[in-house]
Amino acid sequence: MKQHIRLFMFSFLASRVVCEHFVTEAFLIARRVVDRLEREQTHDILCVNCNEQVFEDVVTRLQNERPYVALRRITLVSGTINILDSMQEMHRKPSLVLQCCTNGTYCHWGESFWYSNPNKYSIYIQLFHGVDNTHIIKYGSELKRGGIIKVLQFVAPSKNHTKARVYVTGALVEKRITVSNDSDAENRLFDGTLTNYRNFVYEVGIVPMLAHVYRTGNNFRNLEISAFLTILEKQGAKYRFHREIELNKLLHKMLSGKMHVLLNPVETSKKVFEVAYWKDIQEYCIVLPRRYERMHLQLLLSPFKWQIWLVIVVILVAIQVVSFMFPERVPSYLILKCFFGGGEPEHSLATGNRLIVCVICVLIFLLTETYQAILLSLMSADPFEKNPETVNEFIEQNQTLIITKRANLPNLLPAKLEPLLKEVDQMDVDITLQNASIVSCDLAHFLNTNPYEWSLPVKADLIVIKPRVYYRMKHIIFSWTCPAVRDYQRYMDIMYDVGLYHRQLQIWFPKKMYIRREQTFNDLIVLTDDLIPVWELLGTGLSVSLACFIAEILVSKLKKV
Repeated sequence: MKQHIRLFMFSFLASRVVCEHFVTEAFLIARRVVDRLEREQTHDILCVNCNEQVFEDVVTRLQNERPYVALRRITLVSGTINILDSMQEMHRKPSLVLQCCTNGTYCHWGESFWYSNPNKYSIYIQLFHGVDNTHIIKYGSELKRGGIIKVLQFVAPSKNHTKARVYVTGALVEKRITVSNDSDAENRLFDGTLTNYRNFVYEVGIVPMLAHVYRTGNNFRNLEISAFLTILEKQGAKYRFHREIELNKLLHKMLSGKMHVLLNPVETSKKVFEVAYWKDIQEYCIVLPRRYERMHLQLLLSPFKWQIWLVIVVILVAIQVVSFMFPERVPSYLILKCFFGGGEPEHSLATGNRLIVCVICVLIFLLTETYQAILLSLMSADPFEKNPETVNEFIEQNQTLIITKRANLPNLLPAKLEPLLKEVDQMDVDITLQNASIVSCDLAHFLNTNPYEWSLPVKADLIVIKPRVYYRMKHIIFSWTCPAVRDYQRYMDIMYDVGLYHRQLQIWFPKKMYIRREQTFNDLIVLTDDLIPVWELLGTGLSVSLACFIAEILVSKLKKV
């Protein structure tokens, strides 16, 4: 009996020594990691499941030796999906997340870890005690799938392993790395091994919202794709393209962690995606196609206003009245003479009569030439209806305004436009060319000039109403499971600062698309379509003449009968 008691006491003391040694090693690793962080900044520690007695000493020692480090605690509970919502309210993001896992604790982060993780760029240290190797690998894979780049796993001694084990892993490495010397474990977190992108593959997609413009054969081309390929070349990463073109399917893939980046600026009501911004502003305007009207006979009356036509008619009637009252002074054929010539020669007329003929013919000549000149310019120009030039004029016309369906976009628009809005799931080039819509101001200039002569459904002639309706930063969206967002943002800033972004911008949006094209001589030539009113007048005259001819024949036949 005494021998059994001695064995029990010995095993208890041995386990106590092992536990103390394990706690000391875990504390030393956590302290060294904290010391490696930048001293110029204030760092917080988030302690998860730290209420376990076996790890309480680690937290207590860390608080005693590093009192300037703020420590917050949370506990993961089974069935809690939005456990990360409580972390959104933290004033500062923790630099270190200390997670303790035992057989009696729940160590799964839940689905919200994929949708919104404010602590994504923290260093994660997992302390395991009494957990089998299968679960250790599983918990580490969960962090990797969540896009965590730096993960350190410290495993307490067990029956199969008499010494503590240390592993480092992350989203950019394929397999976890075993660290033989636990005192050097923190060096593997900061030596660049876990931040190497050479084996990383971006899962990327794009919605061809302007398929006729961006598609060249089976490939897509635009500014964002060009910048994306440039950044991948600098990182040494690769990509896998998802050819789905439906926005809903691509967003579902991003939410489930199957895709990393969507090269489209998508607005959402909640922060379920990460966003990388360019240092550039994208302006959005009301864009609508210019409305043309077909020329008719009324175009022949357009050169003069009705007041001038009234004066001309009064003058002609007055001349006829004077000619009827004074036939010897004003001949009855005077108007026809001024238009077509003929009649009695001017030199045979009296001086007063010649003066009257000269004045009236000069007046008719001026009116005729002015009319012809104005009519010619109207025929050679593109006649169009009155198009709005301001937002107020657009509202007065009460046109339907099409926008892409976004949850928070109406908050950016003026309230007076809301009654005119019509939401669509996807904006394509056909909608832009045929309806009033809110799109990028640059896009309207791009379609108008079509500098690369890409195939468009119809010739673009869009009006850009200024001022712009709203603006936002140019951006693309990432899944929270993508580990490369911060590094990608760094390259975006570098490209903008050194001018590579502006060079790409000049390639895809050249200056000539903003320069108004002046009319050339060929634009002023009267074409067949410009003479539609003349053909209508000729057809109307011939129809009336034919009707009169037929009527005369019928009347003559009736008289004979």
